[in-house]
Amino acid sequence: MTDDVSFRLGNFDAIKGRKAVEDANASFFTTIRAMGHTITGIWTSGDAIFCEGEVHYTRKDQSEHKVPFATRLGLRDDKIATYNVYADISGL
Repeated sequence: MTDDVSFRLGNFDAIKGRKAVEDANASFFTTIRAMGHTITGIWTSGDAIFCEGEVHYTRKDQSEHKVPFATRLGLRDDKIATYNVYADISGL
């Protein structure tokens, strides 16, 4: 990731800066037991990479939650500069 990366998950506000993004992701992973993805497509256009599929969450109580997702990564100098994840995690 770039030092000034912008990360946005669902309809949460964007988080700016590599350290803030790393901290937010570390915090999120303390709220779930596991996460995995089934990828159904990956496309590129210029400096953007698009991915879609299904994300599989395992909650702390071992129950599961699956939702479709789409992600857009904007690259700059071969690093992620914008990272947007479109998924409804309200069921977690």
